[in-house]
Amino acid sequence: MTGLLGILAFILAALLILVATFYLQERSNLQQANADLERFDGISDLEKHKKDVDTKLQRARKILPKFQSLAQMEEHRQQLSANIEEFQSADSQWQERLQSHQSSLNDLQSQMQGVEETLEMQSFGFYQPRYGFDDSQHYTNKLKSIREGQKGMVKSETATHCPQEWIVEGSAAKGRKMIKEHAKLMLRAFNGECDAAVDKAKYNNVNNLENRINRSFEAINKLGKSEQLWMTQDYLNLKL
Repeated sequence: MTGLLGILAFILAALLILVATFYLQERSNLQQANADLERFDGISDLEKHKKDVDTKLQRARKILPKFQSLAQMEEHRQQLSANIEEFQSADSQWQERLQSHQSSLNDLQSQMQGVEETLEMQSFGFYQPRYGFDDSQHYTNKLKSIREGQKGMVKSETATHCPQEWIVEGSAAKGRKMIKEHAKLMLRAFNGECDAAVDKAKYNNVNNLENRINRSFEAINKLGKSEQLWMTQDYLNLKL
């Protein structure tokens, strides 16, 4: 009886050991399974995140060309705006030029109308003379008198005037000679301008030629300003 109980106790102990071993093994397997499950859960979350990213990326790829087109359109709009401003500026400049030319054209038309009226009146025998001579001989005599007056002023050295006495190389005589030579050059230039104007004189351009002679007189006198040398008003009046 005692031996039977010992065998039963041994068998029971062995069963307990086997159960404990099995329990520990299953517990280890359960822990491993839990660890694997947690790892697979992480992988599942990662796959889900990747899928979300892919979805957003595909959406962005679809939208991006639209934004690129909008950017290109904005750049094109800005370029068009710049071109429009440039054209408007050019148009404004052309408008100003056109107005200036139109004003000049109006002046020319007005002058032409005056010339046409003068020609029309002249065709009827109306002409406003500068001098009241009755025949050409009186004009010839007047012209001769004017030329003689000019020559007389040149010979008497009254066609030009220089109040300053110049000393050249310590000599007053050389100073007077210098002024005389410069006066000769000034008169030569002025006489040439006046002769060219008189040769072109017509009844309808006298005023313009008088202005030309006056401008020449002023310009040549400016050349002698540093030497205080100038042509006289009396000589200009004879030329006119």
